[in-house]
Amino acid sequence: MFNGLKGVQRTFLRYYLYERHKTNKIGWHSRAKFYIWGLFYSLNYKSRYIALQYTKTKHLLCKAHINDKPAVLLIDTGASSSCIHEKLQQEFGLLSKGDRFDAAGASQGKMEAVMAQKCNLKIGRYALRKHSFVLLDMTHINTSLVSQGAKPIDGILGADFFRKHKALIDYKKLRLWL
Repeated sequence: MFNGLKGVQRTFLRYYLYERHKTNKIGWHSRAKFYIWGLFYSLNYKSRYIALQYTKTKHLLCKAHINDKPAVLLIDTGASSSCIHEKLQQEFGLLSKGDRFDAAGASQGKMEAVMAQKCNLKIGRYALRKHSFVLLDMTHINTSLVSQGAKPIDGILGADFFRKHKALIDYKKLRLWL
């Protein structure tokens, strides 16, 4: 019954069931066990994933909201930073901070980029609060996607996001676990 629960949750559940046994003298009532187990399971496990989609080019996408505006983000664990197309800066209400710098990518040589101030990021049901993006020209990425029959993207979720949120990707079920 306790498999899959985190340490604190397991301890709390055992304590609750013990106290219930001690005070009510009803034993380890199975209905209470299943009720609490179901409560923990639904709060902590069922709702912790975000559905992903495959594109025609076999890339993974997720739907998000950046400052309450809908966005389509490509999942790229090889990208060191999360990026947003600089042409969408005003649409998402992003403010740049700092000076322009040269960014290196896998597809092209050096590109000019600028950091954006932290913005509100919501993926699925999760408001992840403040997350910073790099603003850069993603025209070459969108051109490549469109030429292969896929839809253009608004940005990329990079390794900084996955590291910060200790995310896992389930490729079989197409889920991003946070």
